[in-house]
Amino acid sequence: MEPAELALRRIHELVAVAALLADGGVVDVDPAYAAAAASCAAGDAAEPAAARLAGTGCSGAVELGAGAARGAPAARLAFAMPPAYPGPGAPLRCHVTSQQLPRGAVDELSRAAQARADAAAGAECLHELAEALAAQLADLEQQRRTAADGQPGGGAASGCSPAALPVRRRVLLRLDHMRERAAYTRTIRQWAAELRLSGWLLFWRSLILIELEGDRASVSEYLSRARTVCVDVDASGRKCRERMLSVLADGDAAGAAPGGARAGFAELAPATLDDVLAALAPTHPDLSRAGACVARPTVARRTLRAVVVRSGNHPSLGDIKAVEDKVAEAIKEAEATCADNDKAHCAAAWDNVEELSAAAAHKKVAYANDPVSSDPLEQFCDDNPDADECRVYTSAMLATSNPLRLSGGQRLEVLRAPATKKLVTSKPPLLFVHGSYHGAWCWAERFQPYFADAGYESWAVSLRAQGRSDPAPPGAKVAGTLDSHAADLAEVVAAMDAPPVMVHPGHGAARRRGRAGGRRWGDAAPAFGAFPRLAGAAFLASVPPSGNRDLIFRWLRRDLGLSWRVTWAFVGKSFAKSVDEAVYAFFSDDLPPADAARYQAQLAACSPTRLLDLRDMQAQVPLPRPDPASAPPAFVLGGLDDKVLDEQAFRELAEAYGVEAVVLPGLAHDVMLDTRWQAAADSLRGWLDATAF
Repeated sequence: MEPAELALRRIHELVAVAALLADGGVVDVDPAYAAAAASCAAGDAAEPAAARLAGTGCSGAVELGAGAARGAPAARLAFAMPPAYPGPGAPLRCHVTSQQLPRGAVDELSRAAQARADAAAGAECLHELAEALAAQLADLEQQRRTAADGQPGGGAASGCSPAALPVRRRVLLRLDHMRERAAYTRTIRQWAAELRLSGWLLFWRSLILIELEGDRASVSEYLSRARTVCVDVDASGRKCRERMLSVLADGDAAGAAPGGARAGFAELAPATLDDVLAALAPTHPDLSRAGACVARPTVARRTLRAVVVRSGNHPSLGDIKAVEDKVAEAIKEAEATCADNDKAHCAAAWDNVEELSAAAAHKKVAYANDPVSSDPLEQFCDDNPDADECRVYTSAMLATSNPLRLSGGQRLEVLRAPATKKLVTSKPPLLFVHGSYHGAWCWAERFQPYFADAGYESWAVSLRAQGRSDPAPPGAKVAGTLDSHAADLAEVVAAMDAPPVMVHPGHGAARRRGRAGGRRWGDAAPAFGAFPRLAGAAFLASVPPSGNRDLIFRWLRRDLGLSWRVTWAFVGKSFAKSVDEAVYAFFSDDLPPADAARYQAQLAACSPTRLLDLRDMQAQVPLPRPDPASAPPAFVLGGLDDKVLDEQAFRELAEAYGVEAVVLPGLAHDVMLDTRWQAAADSLRGWLDATAF
């Protein structure tokens, strides 16, 4: 393993340990590693720091000094990570010190910690050692209290008084996956029974949650087992420890034991998102809104039972047959046209036959040269797509949340989706930005998986106080202004590895449009200087440079009822209370009801604070035309069924950039989610593939 990769794993482990301890301890390490871990925890890429720290070890200590908070004695777990840690043959070295424990107890704790570290050689183990030590300290404190209660005068607070009730610990855990669900579930139930823990195990689509409640030592022991005992199998079928468990919530649960539905340990299988939120609400109300604002790929996740993973984006025999069928139909039409002695139309008809024949030939060549398509398994799967060995993992499952901390301290939600194939010609990454009442989730549903399969890396960002970004300050009526949102986006662009193509709809697009060439943002954000360079700008259902005032008057003249209903959707948030109103404002009438209900729930939950003050935006228009010398390549797209904008608005924006607008029939305002979203995605991809950035 390369030294830089080992350093990166050390940095990630320090971040994980700090998050694990929360308010129960402190990690004190070398300054260089401390700075790298802090930057990584804030959402920055850790690879540059890992390259600088390659070949250097890390030493420090975990201060379990929260004895006052948890009742346990304070202790210090000193450790040294060799330069080759966590590689094989380079175990972590550690020992325990404490001013509050007898020397014999400290020596025993040190021996136990080093034994655990030696047993885990070749893998990260600091978090396991910290959890185990915390559990041991809690046990020692429990023994001390038990002994004190047995002394004369002890147990004065016994009985049914509130002071006698022990403070219990409640955690909410998330598992990334289970390969052997039945065996893993049995293990969880067995441990819960042995440790006298109550709670539940919840399965909903690809989401796996575990809630546990019990005395502190028992919960700590469960967490220690979860990371030190083989509980599942890896992709090769070998038994493995849990490496992808995350702690979503960790806190006190006052009382002797949970009651009602929380008693015992149950397995839950909610049918809907509302059922999931209902399960969380009694003990984790703070997560209920955030849980409603999670991107959920529309493509269902299915269990992979074969080792082969199909990408789903290769030419197939079915593709070839579809084009050949079109060729046959075109030949019939050409023969019928020529039979009428219409020479002009006859020539055009045969031209169409030639074009389709060339397309069929291209498909055959692509199929023959594609190693995946020519695989016998792929040919079998073309005819048997529902067979177990043909089930697909889609790139919709690859988008991960990596919050980005702004210079002012606020965090923006960022969903990152890597490309799942390599393009012949290098292309820029995509930065998806949402409009009013949306969040990063709206791009993760359809567009991020689509463009990942097309070879494009993408980021989708939730603007300030939208989606799962940090909420607005108390009393704030709007999340920000055009300039403040633009300043935030400048930091997002600067954090990307290469200048992106910014893809954005809705309000604010025109303001960003006018500055994409690198000129200053003005007095609203002087600290950011020139806006980072963009590779390109794609406007999907975007407000034109003149703003929306003229647009509103056009709608009023055409359809007063429609104008009022759409205006009330934005001003009064009528879509938040009614699926019908959400569909009317944002989608086509033929959107599947299940999608409509899901989208409406997310629209209602993800924008507690209004994105912009529309009057403030209108005061800044009309905006000047972009400078052709500095403006990036541009693409403009809209839908004829859009009830918020109209074709004239799209033409105006396109004319400002000197391009032709693409206006698609049957497409509503939310082009990224609507029934015919793929037509919009195909058009955008065609422009991306053809443009030399």
